[in-house]
Amino acid sequence: MEALLQTQQKQIKIQPNKNAITGNEQTLNKLNLSSDKTKTNSQICKKNGQEHNQQIQDNAQRCQVELSNLQNAFEKYSIFKSNNSKSIKQSDIMVDESDEYLVSFVFSRFGLQNQTIPQNSNTKFDYSNLKHQDSIQKSKPSQVFNLTSFKEDLSINPIDINGLYNLVGLVDQNKVILYYINQKQKNEIKINYDSIKSTTFNTCIKFSEDQQNFFAISDSEGAVVLYDLVNLQQIGLLQKQNKCVRVLNWQSPFVLTAAGKNNVIYNLDIRKKKYISQEFKLSQNNEVLSLSWNINKQDFISSGNNKEFTIWSSLKQNTPIFIQQNSHKFNVRALSWSSLKSNHFITGGGNEDGTLKLWDYHTQKNIYSVQTQNQITNILTPQNKFYGYFTTTYNSQSNPIEIWIEQSGSILQKKMNLVTEQQKILYGAISKFDDRMIASSSNGITTLWESFN
Repeated sequence: MEALLQTQQKQIKIQPNKNAITGNEQTLNKLNLSSDKTKTNSQICKKNGQEHNQQIQDNAQRCQVELSNLQNAFEKYSIFKSNNSKSIKQSDIMVDESDEYLVSFVFSRFGLQNQTIPQNSNTKFDYSNLKHQDSIQKSKPSQVFNLTSFKEDLSINPIDINGLYNLVGLVDQNKVILYYINQKQKNEIKINYDSIKSTTFNTCIKFSEDQQNFFAISDSEGAVVLYDLVNLQQIGLLQKQNKCVRVLNWQSPFVLTAAGKNNVIYNLDIRKKKYISQEFKLSQNNEVLSLSWNINKQDFISSGNNKEFTIWSSLKQNTPIFIQQNSHKFNVRALSWSSLKSNHFITGGGNEDGTLKLWDYHTQKNIYSVQTQNQITNILTPQNKFYGYFTTTYNSQSNPIEIWIEQSGSILQKKMNLVTEQQKILYGAISKFDDRMIASSSNGITTLWESFN
């Protein structure tokens, strides 16, 4: 009996030890599980930490790129601000228009918030009910200067004016002359042509619209070259054809229209690797002498050496909106869109024609004509406040510059003669920024006018 009790007591003592061992094993298992979770969490934290560090590095690189872009933009801003006392405009700084953050960030720093890059719009206007501006008092030129002599060739357009930067640009043979109006100083840029083509000469110069910091020139061999206005260095060759380019005109700050003897009008987008973005094909042996974009920047008019003009739309490349044949007795060099009504434009006949004609774009009809008795070489239209006004220049010995007005009843009326000693005005240009005009005669005398300023 005692032996049995002792055996039972030993079993009772052993049972708690077994329970203790079992409890220890469970605790150990819990610790192992906890350790595994700790390792897993540690790995997750390590991975998250690596991803976070990579994100920080990516953000730092992105910020560095943006900072570099902002520094470049600010440098250009400082250059333009120091060169001109007028307030800076959004278009004065070249940034990638696809980077909306950068655009908004840059211009918010310069006080131009909520600004967007302008897009083409089918703008229509009619100012015929407004009272005409009658404060034209400056009938004499504000400056007269002699920079170079021109050969008498009405198929080229060798002068232009940039009102914001107070510059007059002229091309002559193989050089570009930039005349600084305020300082009354000039700067010459030599263009180096291939010696094999010693007969090559410049034909046209055009400053960019919206006061961008570049200009384009063209030559008799079909080249169109883009230049930096700040550094006076060549940026790129936009086009190289085999025939003379006679006309340059900016559709937008980044799209340049070029035309001449090639029977094709080209739109050249300077943002693209392949600059030619559109082509407008003309009839055979039709040379373009003049070209003008409507304010909507979708339609333009071109005139040539076959007494006709053509209205085009950038939305339809090879199909003209309409062609007006035998519009004048001789070639049409002078043309411009009206500043009174967006559907009106004016053409001027050359040689012995001398007729000013007002046309309606919608009805495609001539609605008024007046005889000037002189060969019309240019029609220059102000864009800012003198709605309905325009200036005509003539290849004549007397009264070579006149100011006209389009009355509300679609009547063209001569307003005044501008007093000048010049004779035979061949070339003219007007600034879209402040409506200052320049006019050049064949002997090289160039006059600056502030009649609309």
